[in-house]
Amino acid sequence: MNIKSFLDDLIENETVPGACAAVISHDAILASYIGGCRSLIPQKRPMEENTLFDMASLTKILSPTMIALRMHHLKELTFEEKISDFFQQSGPYAEMDIKNLLTHSAGFMAEAPLWKICKDNSEVVKTILSFTPAYEPGKNVVYSCLGFIILGKILEIIGSASLDELAKELLWKSIGMEDTTYFPDEKRNFASTELKENSSVECWTGTVHDENARFIRPGCSGNAGVFSSLGDMIKFCRMILMEIKEPCLFTKEELMLLNKDSTPWAATSRGFGFMVNVRGFSDIAGEKASSSSFGHTGFTGTSIWLDPQKDRAAILLSNRVHPSRSNTLLLNERKNFHDIAFSTEDKE
Repeated sequence: MNIKSFLDDLIENETVPGACAAVISHDAILASYIGGCRSLIPQKRPMEENTLFDMASLTKILSPTMIALRMHHLKELTFEEKISDFFQQSGPYAEMDIKNLLTHSAGFMAEAPLWKICKDNSEVVKTILSFTPAYEPGKNVVYSCLGFIILGKILEIIGSASLDELAKELLWKSIGMEDTTYFPDEKRNFASTELKENSSVECWTGTVHDENARFIRPGCSGNAGVFSSLGDMIKFCRMILMEIKEPCLFTKEELMLLNKDSTPWAATSRGFGFMVNVRGFSDIAGEKASSSSFGHTGFTGTSIWLDPQKDRAAILLSNRVHPSRSNTLLLNERKNFHDIAFSTEDKE
């Protein structure tokens, strides 16, 4: 089965309303797909090439991870700088550093409803740092949106600018990512996400789906909030594949941090920002991607997976939470998508 047949079936079976996807090498688009609907409610609108997607947790890669690596390259930060260097009242997390935050090993619980707990978004950092750790900081891995919110705030302190401004200045503009932003033009074509609470006709469209990221607005959150297009994600993944071959924006050592198993003592293999296909992610990576492959997913139905050994990247952007997050059918299909994407012969 090829990419088109596979994704046509997903849409026909109502696994997702629509999708934009691509399989690329560092210098070519090997397959691409645009199909289905970007919205079903209040009316059907077809998916288009320039559709903007709520990238959800791919924000963690596109924004804080890349900002941190670029700042390190420019000698504006070290990965050993501690949370207590930036927040005086950092409690049990005081000795955790930027590396811990990037590898989800700083002790933070996975998530919490900050929009319900805090009076306003000025209390977000203080509230997160007041939580009892989910485990002894530095001794385990728990994928944490809260940790990346803290990381985002640290990067904004270092850079004296918003995450949106920093990401554009340090990376997005330089590689031609013109669609990617925390603050999209409301006139753009969007892939709608979930129905708003107590509504049967109005969906989140062009406004971030994640409740905590929405609560932090008009500020930028490190865990979610970025919107992007298939074209920009092709540019982003191509940049990483090209950088691995010929480093320019990063050093070879910095690039190795993306898919190096930095948590060999944990049940899952974490690189800086990324999931690494050594332990714990075969249900996403599939059987054809190599152990050097790495990637990330987003709650709304987005994902990227890169395999430098095969010189391949697989991009899947969908609106699987439209009109409801109760549709989880895509979660079991990502590995099948990657098996198709990475089953082709290695490029000479």
